[in-house]
Amino acid sequence: MNSVIHTHDDLQHEKNRLEGLLKIQKEQLKTDFGLLKKQLEPASAILRTVGMFTGSRNADGKSNSKPGLLKLGLDLGIDLLLRGTIFNKAGFVTRMAMPVLLRNFSSNVASGKGKGLFQSIKNIFSRKKN
Repeated sequence: MNSVIHTHDDLQHEKNRLEGLLKIQKEQLKTDFGLLKKQLEPASAILRTVGMFTGSRNADGKSNSKPGLLKLGLDLGIDLLLRGTIFNKAGFVTRMAMPVLLRNFSSNVASGKGKGLFQSIKNIFSRKKN
């Protein structure tokens, strides 16, 4: 505000000046956010790629309900390792059930849900019998 407002016309001129200033500042903010978004594009591309591997996001950045490459690799590795080597001479039920249980366990550990699972297993085996 450059001068004191004495009349209604002065008030209208000041209002018009402030509205023009507001419009200029809004345009400046849009420009600044556009530049910031452009500068952060490489980092967001990296995060989208990492999200594709973990299964939390797809290439568009939207939420993904399908399992990620990490989970698929764990599942395939567990199947090949367990069914082909460790449980090769085990019974049919053990050969079919154990890979499913271990895949579930590894998925929980990989997603961070397995932190409490280790404590639960430890508590089961460390209980004292009365």
